[in-house]
Amino acid sequence: MSTLLNSLWDSVRWYAAWYANWVYELWINITPVGYIILCLTVIGIGWLALKSGVKAYGG
Repeated sequence: MSTLLNSLWDSVRWYAAWYANWVYELWINITPVGYIILCLTVIGIGWLALKSGVKAYGG
């Protein structure tokens, strides 16, 4: 179980780093719509992570 969580965490960190780099590249040209989409994406990822975390721990 621990190795599964570690590999999942590695995937999350890799994706977060990739996404942060992508956002940084776009930052200079970001529009209000892009900003809203960015916020919704971050909120969505957080909500899914919270929901799956609660389910994983029997909540």
